[in-house]
Amino acid sequence: MSTLKRKNNSCIACGTAAGMFTCRGCSKTFCLNHTNEHREILEKQMNEIINNHNRLKQQISNEETDQYYKLLIEQIDQWEKESINKIYRTANEIRQQLIIITREHQDNIKEKLTQLTQEITKARYDGNFFEDDLKQWTNIIQRLQNTFLEHENIQISSINNGNPFISKISL
Repeated sequence: MSTLKRKNNSCIACGTAAGMFTCRGCSKTFCLNHTNEHREILEKQMNEIINNHNRLKQQISNEETDQYYKLLIEQIDQWEKESINKIYRTANEIRQQLIIITREHQDNIKEKLTQLTQEITKARYDGNFFEDDLKQWTNIIQRLQNTFLEHENIQISSINNGNPFISKISL
């Protein structure tokens, strides 16, 4: 039984029982020579950890990393400008369309109203009008009034055709 105990207390590397040291970290037993070797291995591992730490710290404070993020910010800014320009151009196009449609609509009604004014004025001046003329002019005025009011029903609508007008960005 004493031999068994001795084997458990012997150096893990060479098996000797002289000058024993048990490592608190790995719980292995070493002789004096192998204790130093074990400590050197631990020092190498510590140096590797410190080097990795320093490399990471350098990467974080590196200008290239800052430049990369600046480039991403520039891309976001560019997307923003392009999106705003698309909205601005589209709004101007729709405004122009509305102005043109409204002018054409009003000009058309004004032209018909001018013709009707001339006809009514001439009939009144000549005293040449009857009930059916009055009814016809009333109907024309009512149609022009309805046409004018219909134009007030113009509405702005959004078109969703599956293709986004402004593409969404994300990280």
